[in-house]
Amino acid sequence: KKMNKAQLNQIHVFEVKPEEKSKVRGVIQIENENSIGVKIKLSGDLNYSVVKDMTSLINQSLDSHEFLIIDLDNILSLDISVASALEDILKSAARGKSITIMLKRDEIYSMLLSLGILDLFPPENIKIIDGNK
Repeated sequence: KKMNKAQLNQIHVFEVKPEEKSKVRGVIQIENENSIGVKIKLSGDLNYSVVKDMTSLINQSLDSHEFLIIDLDNILSLDISVASALEDILKSAARGKSITIMLKRDEIYSMLLSLGILDLFPPENIKIIDGNK
């Protein structure tokens, strides 16, 4: 299902302070951890309509930070275009940047594993989140 213009306008990027984390809900969130790293939290149903914004946001974060954490804990669904965009980002980010991915061992994990996308991460940069939190 494609998102219409009104839904696309609801996608926001947030600079989140630790005390505000529980107040923010959205598809793409930025949580600045410190000056050298950033955490990007993706949530909801991710499809082709968010690829451009997601790619731009991740690339900008990689340009200005030494490390990046991509949190997929709250992803409900992920289509192949988003997975492909993540793969492209990871392949082009091999310029001395550290990228860690956080996700549950669920359908999203299985999809990324079967597409070989998780193979682009060093094993220590794949953080499996317990789904019972």
